[in-house]
Amino acid sequence: MLTAIDLRRAFQTGALSPVEFAHAANELVRTVDPAVDAVPTATAKTAIAAAVESERRYRAGTARLLDGIPYVVKDLFDTAGIVTAYGSALFTGHRPTRDAAAVTLAASAGAVMVGKSATHEFGWGFATSGAAPTRNPWAPDRTPGGSSGGSAAALAAGMVPLALGSDTGGSVRVPAAFCGVVGFRPTFGRVDRDGLFPLAPSMDTVGTMARTPADAALLLAALGGVTENVPAWLDRNQRDPSSLSGKRIGVLTEALDGAVAETVAKFTDLGALVLPVELPRAIQDIYVPIMLTEALSTHRRLGLLPRRRDEYAPDVQARISMAEDLDEAEVAHATQRRQDLRRRLAKCFAEVDVLLGPVSTGPPPLIDPAEPVDLRRQLVPWVAPQSLAGLPACVLRGGFDHDGLPVGIQISGAPGADVQILQIAAALYGADPDLHTRWPDQSGTQ
Repeated sequence: MLTAIDLRRAFQTGALSPVEFAHAANELVRTVDPAVDAVPTATAKTAIAAAVESERRYRAGTARLLDGIPYVVKDLFDTAGIVTAYGSALFTGHRPTRDAAAVTLAASAGAVMVGKSATHEFGWGFATSGAAPTRNPWAPDRTPGGSSGGSAAALAAGMVPLALGSDTGGSVRVPAAFCGVVGFRPTFGRVDRDGLFPLAPSMDTVGTMARTPADAALLLAALGGVTENVPAWLDRNQRDPSSLSGKRIGVLTEALDGAVAETVAKFTDLGALVLPVELPRAIQDIYVPIMLTEALSTHRRLGLLPRRRDEYAPDVQARISMAEDLDEAEVAHATQRRQDLRRRLAKCFAEVDVLLGPVSTGPPPLIDPAEPVDLRRQLVPWVAPQSLAGLPACVLRGGFDHDGLPVGIQISGAPGADVQILQIAAALYGADPDLHTRWPDQSGTQ
């Protein structure tokens, strides 16, 4: 699979045709997806129609930023006239009357949507399960993570070079880590989220996913998150990691092993200054009450609860029960500690440029585990601080575990430091290009 930036160059020179490539992308979805279940709704006809317009603009010399580039859209985003079920049986067959803002922006930039990607029900979970659970292309018996698991799996399986996701408490970053792709959560509020099904409004964020940092920035630029010159600049950074020299990298002291330790060594070799950093513990006690309270309020406001509670998936019903059992004092205490966390992080970013840490303390869980896996404990300490403080963060591949599964690392920064984070991620990507050339084949084996 060519990168989106390379595809754009090939379309510009006439080496490739957007229409022919759209046909190829549709065929990949048709033939590859049955083993992955990442794209519950294919949009082959509309994809070809969009590609025809892209090809016309290339020939006229009026091509737009994403013209002809295939992508998938997480099924939490409204798409006019196209089935948008929000991952739930409650909305089977639902067809919105208008596009979400992010979908409108991507289409205006010429992107070619080839399908809607699977999500956990209402984005409320760290897996992507449903009637047919989405499978991790690296290991089909394991989850791709969630809730943007369909987007990550489609990327890892080579169906598309770009994907649109959303991130409340890690829903872009966790699947990116589990599937070995790039996931970017922008600064809170940087991208318009109108038409995105809400979960926890104080944390919900539109995110971009790709196979390279520069490609993630390309989609972000179309969404208005960065200027249009940034992706090409990042593409150059991916080829020249020397820009890491002198950067101050804060490393979470409790995470100095595995892929994080390997990444620290790369930063040091490239002249970066690595500094130890500690963050408050018990992040779960801050994140969980706030997220559950906001999610419960959202579903009540939308009229789904309590009226249709029995129609929710069992795991989401369990989360609803947890939310109902919270007391006001617990939520108030979590809210106060959230402010303390924000102040602590602001002080941290006065001393370092970015923070480096893991995404998960374990591998992607089995879809049908013999014993339950506490995903919240495995993930929340690493991905929730960014959500609680509205920070931008980029996840990319940091290595592989002993089973050959990709391990993600996360680079976070202060609010507004989106470009700096992407620049550091791009340079780190370029420091070890061989790490990023390995992908699962289309049968789901490496």
